[in-house]
Amino acid sequence: MNESPVLGGIHSVDDIDAADDFSKKHVPFVSAARDGDQITLTIEVGHAVKHPNLPDHWIDTIEVYANKAPIATYNFAAGVVEPKITVLAALDPGTTVTVSGRCNLHGVWIAETTV
Repeated sequence: MNESPVLGGIHSVDDIDAADDFSKKHVPFVSAARDGDQITLTIEVGHAVKHPNLPDHWIDTIEVYANKAPIATYNFAAGVVEPKITVLAALDPGTTVTVSGRCNLHGVWIAETTV
């Protein structure tokens, strides 16, 4: 049984290198590669520390926003799919990309980057 607290609200991490393992397994990790007008975003929850993928504890949703407008939503089944996605998008340089990952027990965790 998971002994971490059940959390609500929205959480973020200012310094991933200084974060504890609990935070590292929940905060989305975003990498971006530009090819002309296209950006390939690769997003993974549990990049630094693997997040559980169990029937009672899993990442159920990843959402991607560009300048606060939703551009992608992915839903995951417990115990089946790892929380890692790739999104190809036409985004202008300087666009702020915000990613949220929702753990069924520990709430919503966000990360932000500029592409």
